[in-house]
Amino acid sequence: MAQRVARTGQHCQQSEPPNHASVMEEVRQAEEVLWQKIAARLDQHRFVRSLIFRLGRKRFGPPAPRHEATVAAVTDVARLEELADRLLDVTTWDELLPDA
Repeated sequence: MAQRVARTGQHCQQSEPPNHASVMEEVRQAEEVLWQKIAARLDQHRFVRSLIFRLGRKRFGPPAPRHEATVAAVTDVARLEELADRLLDVTTWDELLPDA
């Protein structure tokens, strides 16, 4: 057993220490990619919300504050896209957003 510990200790001493600069660079790059994805997702939310309000105003007139709050509370892009698609099938804000 003592020989195994001694060999293991020698093995640890022989391996190269991690290159901290390269590890930190990899972490920085991963963070950058993550932030880009978050920004893209936020831009997607803003774009679809803007589309809903722009087309909704043209079709139904200005939304009531309760309609604005309802659309602003939606966090799922797919749900926002469904609302945008439904703009073509309904005739009022209340019909588009019955829970508002």
